[in-house]
Amino acid sequence: MFFPYSENNKEKKQVSELAKMACDMAFAISYDALIKLGNLSIASWGLYLFKDMYKRAERFKMPEIIDYIMHEFSELEQTLNRPERNDLENAKRLVRSFKDDLGKHGIYPKDLPEDLYTLIVKHRDKSFQKS
Repeated sequence: MFFPYSENNKEKKQVSELAKMACDMAFAISYDALIKLGNLSIASWGLYLFKDMYKRAERFKMPEIIDYIMHEFSELEQTLNRPERNDLENAKRLVRSFKDDLGKHGIYPKDLPEDLYTLIVKHRDKSFQKS
């Protein structure tokens, strides 16, 4: 992902807006995959995008983007609290794992539970079989 750095205030504002757009896309991917599709594999790509944006925001010292990402994670966690749904426990665990691992290296959280990783791979493999 292209994430330019600039000391120019106008360009910094543009970079910040682009970063927020990327976070909005990460939220939409994760939300749709978790709530509508029940697909942890697709959701993990949205969550990885959050991780990537977080690391870049740290590197380029953009605290407003870090705050935005944390707000988006909170929104995602809140939307997963649905009393009428009893099938979102793994989704909650996946989001929490990624949130706790923000800023660390790797695509998946280092401490991602084995059963969640297995479900991610299972969903990914099913997606490829349909193609």
